[in-house]
Amino acid sequence: MLFAGPPHQRERDDQIRVADLDSNASVASFTGTNRILVAGDFAWLATDGKLKCLDRSLNVQAQDRIRKIQNDLKKKTVTAEQAKPLLQAAEMQLQDAWLWAVESDVPFEIVKAGNAVIVGLNGSVRAYAAADGELLWQEKLAGTAHGLAITAGMLLVSTDLGHIHAFAAAQ
Repeated sequence: MLFAGPPHQRERDDQIRVADLDSNASVASFTGTNRILVAGDFAWLATDGKLKCLDRSLNVQAQDRIRKIQNDLKKKTVTAEQAKPLLQAAEMQLQDAWLWAVESDVPFEIVKAGNAVIVGLNGSVRAYAAADGELLWQEKLAGTAHGLAITAGMLLVSTDLGHIHAFAAAQ
């Protein structure tokens, strides 16, 4: 898969586009976001004021089904009446591919560490459970968290004010 982002990282209302390199087919596009984190079959992105988790394999399957039905309609191998319930089922699968969503500003950075998805925001950094979106931890910061790095069991956060914060689990 090829993930193509907005031309400028700071734009808030751009689009992430996903294409299948084997078939050169467009697989999906996500508007209103400029960050995406992909790990295996899952992707996390912020759009519509929410941080969301997507099952990519379910999403791709649903997109493929929709394209096949649309091609069958063009070729007239199915009628519109026959295609309607098939398209509705594929649209439901497309919705079911979104596993969870939580209210969130658009992050300036996203990383994954173990079972957590960590987002850098304006004035804070937050960690959510990758599996269900439960808020695990948050900390207020002065400035905007632009750089997130995980090393030696610590989260390093750099801000636009030049501060570098280090966070580690309590011992």
